[in-house]
Amino acid sequence: LLGTFSRGGWLALFFQFFLVTIIFFRKYIKKIIIILFLTLILLSPLFVYMIKWQKSDVGISSTESRILSPKIAWSKFKESIWVGQGSGEYENFLADNIRYMAKYDHPLDSHGVWQKIAAENGLLGVMSFAFFSFLIFYSFLNVMKNGGMLKEKKMFAFLVIGCVGVYLFEFFNTSYYMGKLWLPVAMTLAAATLIKEGSFQKYDWE
Repeated sequence: LLGTFSRGGWLALFFQFFLVTIIFFRKYIKKIIIILFLTLILLSPLFVYMIKWQKSDVGISSTESRILSPKIAWSKFKESIWVGQGSGEYENFLADNIRYMAKYDHPLDSHGVWQKIAAENGLLGVMSFAFFSFLIFYSFLNVMKNGGMLKEKKMFAFLVIGCVGVYLFEFFNTSYYMGKLWLPVAMTLAAATLIKEGSFQKYDWE
């Protein structure tokens, strides 16, 4: 993941590392800070390369497209605030924009779920998706607090952390409607159901 030099990927990875540290290794926080500092020194060539890549023509073009794309989405959102322009229309918004096409030649799907939903499905779509996401992670937190034995919670915590990572990554990606996100979410929801029903106790998970 580090080798992809994906900004969203790096953010997701470091946030997952933060969650693992807070949940499992809080009492070793001082040692972890030292290890993290040494790790950052070892990885410093990657950070230098990332900075240079961001300043290259490719990096600058990528950043500029991520600035222009939300502006186009915002203009479409204002045209139809409540219900949006229709699902699957995002690439057409970019294709119809002369400035975007002149600079980038072909349209891409949204690099961000909120602007895509806002433009395609309006405020109702944004609120629905926010509520849907809230229910998913609320159910995860409920199991972490109230469900199952300790070893079950530890296993479930890693599923949740993986789910949080891919969820966060897809906030900056183009595949929010693909299985690569919803498969781990569904697996974590299935695990939550098993823990609530006590089904995990039938197996030896060591």
